[in-house]
Amino acid sequence: MELEDKQEIISLLSFYEPLLSKKANQYLESYFIDDLSMIEIAENAGVTKQAISDRIKRAIKELNKFENKLGLKRKFVARIKIEKEILKTGNLKLLEKLIEVEEQ
Repeated sequence: MELEDKQEIISLLSFYEPLLSKKANQYLESYFIDDLSMIEIAENAGVTKQAISDRIKRAIKELNKFENKLGLKRKFVARIKIEKEILKTGNLKLLEKLIEVEEQ
């Protein structure tokens, strides 16, 4: 898995962690944040490597599904971009764009 993909998953996890099960969060954090191998996670959890692999894949699909439906990360990124532009230019008309992002 590419570094960009890992960063995307970590980012999505920061937005949608409360929507995932405790185990899914634990496995994702162990794999993507703590950088443990699936074998290490499986040994710690007392399950097979295949079970960890399946659960991580399923959790990643869930994260992407949440983002597609809710768009919290997309809206956050858009909001930050507009806020930076307002600070840079002082253009208060950009506030209308910010309000549009909030209403989506």
